[in-house]
Amino acid sequence: MTARRSSDDPVSRHLATGERVVWRHQPAAHALFRNRLPVVVIVWAMTAFVIVIGWNVVSSAIPESFPVALDPWLALPAGALLFSLVLSFFFLRAAWEHTSALLDSWSTHYALTDRRFIIVSRRGLIDYDASYFHVMDARGGGSDAHVLLFDYGPSGKHKRDNFRGRIAGLPDAQKLKQLIQDTLRP
Repeated sequence: MTARRSSDDPVSRHLATGERVVWRHQPAAHALFRNRLPVVVIVWAMTAFVIVIGWNVVSSAIPESFPVALDPWLALPAGALLFSLVLSFFFLRAAWEHTSALLDSWSTHYALTDRRFIIVSRRGLIDYDASYFHVMDARGGGSDAHVLLFDYGPSGKHKRDNFRGRIAGLPDAQKLKQLIQDTLRP
């Protein structure tokens, strides 16, 4: 159940003394890329929309001939420009974070140890202990496109119960679910 591996082992340097790897997998980059691409497209489209709307508002607020004296009406284009710049900053930051996550698809490695589940990527290490895997849901898909949802509980604005974590790009999510139950549960 192990897929291709990188020539250097990014998982072993994060293991504690005496911790052993039970399962490891490097998901195919195309599986994670397809999984993350819709979010990136939506965020970039929203960012472009905000920039275009801001440009139109600011350009329509500025008169044909610029006045020599400072008038109170100059607050409108200045405020619109400031608002557009701040909004663009937040949208561009979100777009960059999602794009870097998309580009991170090529360096993601999963490992299940006898103590925890580890995700190692270019952005760092994320580890989950057994408490995150009380409720899991294995979702099927195409080849190397299975997803394991975990960490069920209240989330979001309305605190509705939902899955807060996901492991994507798996060859068989049901087998990993069973392996996690056998390994991390007493």
